[in-house]
Amino acid sequence: MECRRFWHALHTTAPYRRPAEQFPVATAVAPRALWLPSAFTLSDADVEEVCRAVRTFRAAAAA
Repeated sequence: MECRRFWHALHTTAPYRRPAEQFPVATAVAPRALWLPSAFTLSDADVEEVCRAVRTFRAAAAA
């Protein structure tokens, strides 16, 4: 399963550049966010696979 880093927080891109202090949540979350597979063409089985992978990751992280 492929994934990629999430896009940069909007306030860090031109022409929307603003100080990070004005967007503390976006600033904190953006470096840790992950873009999971998502598309109208995903089958139910694909969605289940993504969900299963997320549950497995969360269980391992909690252990």
